[in-house]
Amino acid sequence: MYYTYWTYQITTGYVVLAVYAFFLISLMLESLIIRPIARLVFEQERKEGDFRFAHMRLRSFLTEITLYRAGAAERIHLDHALQPVLANQLRLVMWRWLLSACTTGLEYAGALLNYSCLGLVVFTGNLPADMDSGQRARWVSNASFATLTLIYSFTQMLDLASQFSTLAGVTFRVGQLLQELDRLEGQAETNNICTSAATAAVAKEEDQDEQATLLSITADGSHNSSRTQQQLASSSGRSVPRSSLQQPTGSPSQHAQMQSCSYEEPALSSGDSQLVSDSAALPDQLQLSQHDCDKQGRQLVAAVHDFSCQRPDGKLLFQNLSFEVHQGDMVLVTGASGCGKSTLVCALAQLWPLCQGQCQMPVQDQVMFLPQRPVAAPGNTLLEQLIYPAVMPEEGSALDLQHLALLLQQVGLTELLQRVQENWRLSQNWQGMLSPGELQRLSIARVLYHHPLLAVMDEPVSAVGTSAGIDMLKLLQHHSITTIVTGQADSPLTHNNVSETFFALVISL
Repeated sequence: MYYTYWTYQITTGYVVLAVYAFFLISLMLESLIIRPIARLVFEQERKEGDFRFAHMRLRSFLTEITLYRAGAAERIHLDHALQPVLANQLRLVMWRWLLSACTTGLEYAGALLNYSCLGLVVFTGNLPADMDSGQRARWVSNASFATLTLIYSFTQMLDLASQFSTLAGVTFRVGQLLQELDRLEGQAETNNICTSAATAAVAKEEDQDEQATLLSITADGSHNSSRTQQQLASSSGRSVPRSSLQQPTGSPSQHAQMQSCSYEEPALSSGDSQLVSDSAALPDQLQLSQHDCDKQGRQLVAAVHDFSCQRPDGKLLFQNLSFEVHQGDMVLVTGASGCGKSTLVCALAQLWPLCQGQCQMPVQDQVMFLPQRPVAAPGNTLLEQLIYPAVMPEEGSALDLQHLALLLQQVGLTELLQRVQENWRLSQNWQGMLSPGELQRLSIARVLYHHPLLAVMDEPVSAVGTSAGIDMLKLLQHHSITTIVTGQADSPLTHNNVSETFFALVISL
């Protein structure tokens, strides 16, 4: 206001009006550019947040994703998450460049406005006639200084347009965050009330369901009592020097169907499910010998010999573990929490270096590992959730959707298809929608879809209940999938009637 009054006193009211009109026009012009920049800043914050969340998810589920061998699918998802970030950033840079060019142009236009206004005053004869040349020069100097100072005050405000646009976008994003926090707080209070009211009823229903299931298994499984059950006890709780457990001496050799890994001797070579102790080069196809099949003629799928594992602190988890798995077998590895069941799964996947012994497993495309903590696929479509860790096929690719729907029906997830109106490519937040039990059912459906030669699953039915868990095991048996399953020592799977019915081999750690 001071500079406005000063300019009015030195010049005329028309000059002040011209400066204010220039400022208003400049403000409207920049507002046309600020609005799209604010929207782009909001979108940039959201897309960068999604990209950071994708990396956070990758770090949180690193072990599970590695067990799934899902590197290709995760890489594609991260690339897809990065592309909109870069595209939006490019648009934001272009609009900010336009805003900067507009601001700079208006600053130069302010100087031209100053001289234009003073020129009109001087050349139109609005100055007093008795002014000599010295007085005119002094007036022009003072009027120019006052007018430029007023214009500069306005252009300083115009220079803040870039900060205003960023502030508007970030403020709106923060407002959304506060609204979401309020919603989650209210939802948490509601869930606590509902959970406390339903816990007792659910627990009672599960107890009744478990008793009925065990009675059913006792009646149905009597004809399978001739199946052998082997208890392999391994010592635990003893410490051994870390140097006594050697690191792998080489990368595992892979051939047509089988790969071997030795943790104390040179890696074994094998082919077509045949165990061979010679590390020389083998032909692509080898005929199975009598040693590779059991008495029923079933093919050998996996074998572990004198296997020991320890924790990083040197504590021995298990030692001298040996077993063989033939085609069609379902093997249960049981034990108390912390005894090394998950470590054994990681060791079979060659993800645990503190091991000693030999293990023979199918090659990566013929074995599938399910982690203890179920993982939702990074994609947002139901199709990506089901075929994970496979890469999402391109639009128009031939897929047997009826077969996929049948798999969901078999694991009790038909409701998922109804949620998306039978649109397999409809985006949904599956990580937030699916419960742990539903994720475990979905993991079983993935095994059925990929149908590997061997499935190694770490407590795959711990969250689905006794009856549903046993149904999942029956489903795997029906599809003739060779399976290694881990379970707690007090799990219903370790009940005598259940273990005798389903498992050809029970290993106690």
